[in-house]
Amino acid sequence: MDGLEAKLVPLGVGLPDTRYHKAVDPLESSTQGLTMQLFPSHYTKGQLVLKCTAHIGALYRRSVEVRLNNRGRDPVPERVTSPNTTPRLCAPLPVLLILAVLCCQIAR
Repeated sequence: MDGLEAKLVPLGVGLPDTRYHKAVDPLESSTQGLTMQLFPSHYTKGQLVLKCTAHIGALYRRSVEVRLNNRGRDPVPERVTSPNTTPRLCAPLPVLLILAVLCCQIAR
């Protein structure tokens, strides 16, 4: 599979929303947004490890891994809006922004 790939072990992430951008030159460009549910098991010593890998067939492959410190705070569970749902842990906005920047840097 060419392009950007996201995995969250042991659970996968939702299908990415791929957006293709018009190019002014012969290069192609696309971006992907991801939605993922985080659990305490995804954190090691208070850090979330994000890894982004970009590859184009057998010609190109590059990975970047970043450990994010949550500044001593535990992830905050979402409010339960229905008695049949369980709380989810949400990644703070800076975590998601850093993931987006990493993926953009790798794709270059």
